[in-house]
Order: sequence, then structure tokens, then C-alpha cells
Amino acid sequence: MSFLFVDKPGGIPTHATENGPGVAVGFVEYLSSIAGEKLYVNHRLDKGTTGALVFARNEAAAAQLAEAFTARDVEKTYLFITDRKLPATLEFTVKSFIEKRGSKFVSEHGVAHGETHREAPAEANSETGFRLMLTHEQFSLWEARPQTGKSHQIRLHAQDSGIPILGDQDHGGTPFPALCLHSLEIKFRLDGKEQAHRCPPPTFFNDLKLVENVRLCTWLTAFDRRSRWLESRAQTAQAGNRSELLDLNAWRVLHNEDENLRAEVLGEVMDLQWFSEEAPAKNDWNDIQEFLKLTHAQAWRLHLRHDRGRKPQGEDVWNSRPEAPTRWFIHENGLRYEVRADTGLSSGLFLDQRANRLWVRENSENRSVLNLFSYTSGFSVAAAKGGATKTVSVDLSKNFLEWSKRNFALNEIPIETHEFRAMDTREYLKWAKKKALSFDLVICDPPSFSRSDKGVFRIEKDLGALLSSVADVTKPGGAVLFCANYEGWYGTNDFREAIQAEIKQQKLPLTLSIKKWAELLPPDLDFELPGEARLMKSLLLEKL
Repeated sequence: MSFLFVDKPGGIPTHATENGPGVAVGFVEYLSSIAGEKLYVNHRLDKGTTGALVFARNEAAAAQLAEAFTARDVEKTYLFITDRKLPATLEFTVKSFIEKRGSKFVSEHGVAHGETHREAPAEANSETGFRLMLTHEQFSLWEARPQTGKSHQIRLHAQDSGIPILGDQDHGGTPFPALCLHSLEIKFRLDGKEQAHRCPPPTFFNDLKLVENVRLCTWLTAFDRRSRWLESRAQTAQAGNRSELLDLNAWRVLHNEDENLRAEVLGEVMDLQWFSEEAPAKNDWNDIQEFLKLTHAQAWRLHLRHDRGRKPQGEDVWNSRPEAPTRWFIHENGLRYEVRADTGLSSGLFLDQRANRLWVRENSENRSVLNLFSYTSGFSVAAAKGGATKTVSVDLSKNFLEWSKRNFALNEIPIETHEFRAMDTREYLKWAKKKALSFDLVICDPPSFSRSDKGVFRIEKDLGALLSSVADVTKPGGAVLFCANYEGWYGTNDFREAIQAEIKQQKLPLTLSIKKWAELLPPDLDFELPGEARLMKSLLLEKL
């Protein structure tokens, strides 16, 4: 097929922009990297807009689609929500002249509030039809059919009509967790064949009474954004014949949208954590239950972490049913991992390392790989499946290493050529140096803080010593994937500066990869959006 139809999530621009601070990639760049081919942009949606979007997959298709847009042979249907008083007429047309002035788009000669129709002057370059669909209390759902394709057209014409879009503060809308504008359908004919793509709107578009609960809509918006991303990721992987990327059933649901609630989908279970100092009050619990119902969570587990100040490892757990599983399997990019609810506070796999695990799998063939602070050895599994000649997984916990072997077995990887070392990482590095061991690829994902009988480890204090020891066991020309979740480094820039300072001060034989891999490879969109400071930071270093 010459076209790729996707369901765009809110919060990401259609393509990379120069004026967005820190925005290195847009939606098309993400999807192009997944498809393994260049995708062409003819159709754009604003950063906050969700829904039906089409990209061309070759230059000829892009030219055809451009001609169809120019000839107005493309039919587009949108939905939006407003909280303003209904105009006198519930179906009308707006024509105006739209242009960009400075950094803003403006509309002139739009229909006035309450008017049914007004002919715009000859210089009008935009036209949108509006029709009321639903109402509830002060909220109303509208259909918009743009006949032209000017930037911000629907948003400006809604403002002109006295019904600015909820969440569109740039054009007079009331603040809200989302821009409530959705691309419902796009249709066009090429070579005598009709092409159509329709995407369902966010949940609260169909039930306007939900819009009254801003916190619930914040959670639903987060779920909606990530659901659309994963659906588009799968559609793109299928188009690009990347079957390994179709096998994914574990993803972050709530990341940093709410200070109290975190959530992940782990296969058949939605795993939630409540971090407030107080247990959920009645209204909290009602919202959580409604969220679980609306997201169709068949099984869930809620960890109450409200007493973590006095008992850091303590928690109460509420389950959806008594027989909820304590150990089960998840799928990620064609690999299987065991997750557990009965072994500590973490489930067994850090989902924010998904993109890194994929990179390791694709860059481990015929390489020896050392995985430090290995936990349940997700990186080692990825490396072994990618053709590594040998992996060494180092973790202080024997239980985690046994769990690691379980993950190897789940992926039918013989463990005879792979090592599992139950040692403190710093002690292992000293031992490996003494034995003159070296590796083609070293993965180092240390905790921000840990305590053992070997002493206290703090990443900000011990970074230099750790880097030096890692360099000692990396082969010349080899690579180091170094990751950190330490919140004291605000984003990748702070992390890079800390790494570079230690390399310079200690004159270490390491350099940042000239490929700038970690900055070009974005995390999956169930985590940070473009332009946001990353909590999980990664850099690729090379041994000189």
C-alpha cells in the first residue's frame, strides 16, 4: 500500500519543528524509524489533536495526495468539545482569511457569535462547516468539516463562533488536560479507489458527563495518548514488515501525569501504585475504579505505598480478585519475560528501557556483552537473542539471577555460554580487571542509591569511580551503554555534562559516541514526550 494510515496521539507534533524548545523529533520521525523507511507528510494535525492521520510511503504517492488536497478532493471530519453557551444556530458555516502573524495564526472576517452565515470577503481562504452533535450540562460536542486546510483553521473558526475548543488556551478555550479536538475520519479517492481511515474519539467525547471530572480526564487522556501510540506503532511495524515489534503487551499507562498514581499494563494485569501519604479516600477510590472500568482492566493490582516514609519496603495490596496471578508472562518486541507480584516492589522489568533493550538486541551480534546491575537480566536476554557470543549478568541478588535464568529459558536460550555472577558490581569490576577480562559492549544501569555490606552507593558521588572501572573492562573500540534515573540530573543534558566532566577530570579513554545515539533514539512514547526532560537518561560511550 502506498499510504500509511495511523491514529495520532495527542501531545506530539506531526513532524519535527524548529521553534519547539528541545523538540528533536515528531510523530513522522518516530514512525519512520519503526518502518525503516521515509514517510512523507502531506496531512498535518496540531500537536494536541488526536486521531486519523495519513502519510505517503513514496514520492509518487506524496505527489498524488498533494494534488488531491489542492483540488479539495479530500474529505475530513473532526469532533471537538466546548464548554461555552450554544450559539443561536446549531449548524452553520464559517469563512475567513487566516494568516500567520509573528508566532500566531489569526482569523479575520469570521462569522460572529449567533449568526447563521455571513459571506466573507473575496480574500477569504478558509471555510469550515459546524454541526451540533451532543450536549450535557454546559458541555457540547460538535462536528467540524473543513473545506480547506489552513493551520489552526477549526480552532480559529470555533473561536470566531463563540465556541472555542476546550483545552485550547491559545484560542480562547478553557484550560483542560487535553486539547479536545479529534480527527475522526479522512477520505479521498486515488486511481478510482476510495481510501478511508476512521479513528474512534477519546472516551469522554462519547460521555460528556465525564468531562466534569478533570482528574479522571487527566488519567484517561494519558491512557488514550499511549494507546494511540502503541496502535500506530503496531500499524507501522506491520507496514514495514517488522514482525518483532508487533509482540508487545506491557506499557506505561500513567507516568508523571498525577503525583499520587502510577500505572502499567503488564499483560493481563494493570499494575497501579498509590504514593500519597494517605490511603485513597472515598473519592480517590471512586475515580480509580471508574478509570479501571473505562480502560477495560480485567485484572488489576493496587499497591498502597502511603506508609513508605516509615516502611520504605512496606505496602498494602488490593487485588481485583483473590485469584489474581502472582507470577505471569509479558511480551516485548518478540521476547518473553516473567513478571512477579510476590518478589519485592518492582515487577521484574523496567519498561522505560524498552528502546534500549531493542537497540542492544540489534547491536550484539558476535559481541561479548557485560550487563552490570543486571536485575532480572532483560538486557542480557536481548543481547543473547541478538547473537551475542557471550553475556555476563552481574547482580548482588542470587534470587534475581535465578529469575534471570528463567527469562533465558522462556526465550529458549541455552545458558551454557552465558554467565550469572552474584556479586557486588564494583567488586566484580575489580576482579574482572585483575583477570584481564574485557567486553565488546558493557551495559551499566546503576541505581541512584543502594546499600549493601560493601557500603553505600550514590550515583552522583560514585559516578567517576564507576566510569573508570567500566572503562577498564571495555575493549578498545568497544561501547558502553550507560543509563541513570537519578533525578538530580535534569534530563540528558545534565547527565551528559556529568559524564563529560568525569571523563575529562580522570582522563578516561572514553568519548561520547560520534553517532550521538542516545539523543537520536527517542524513548517510546508511553514515557517522555519530545521536549520533556527525560527521567531515564541514556548515553552511548566509545572506548578509545
